[in-house]
Amino acid sequence: MLRIIIADDHALFREGLKSLLKLHPEVSVVGEVEMAADVGPAIARTPCDLLLLDLQMDQSMLAVAQRTRRRSSMRPRGTQ
Repeated sequence: MLRIIIADDHALFREGLKSLLKLHPEVSVVGEVEMAADVGPAIARTPCDLLLLDLQMDQSMLAVAQRTRRRSSMRPRGTQ
């Protein structure tokens, strides 16, 4: 099972992405956040294999991504 946390400030986008991911039984959305400040706590309380992170969410998202990478065992697989 691939456990995913979605971080995006657009609720409609998060809902659409969750709907698409539900079509795949091997995927589970285990969390979602809409603010950069909530990414770290979400990862700390909910183990995940993949963080889908909107880097344009706010100006601090790149810093959040870098801190998250240093604090976790997650490794980036690609960026846009």
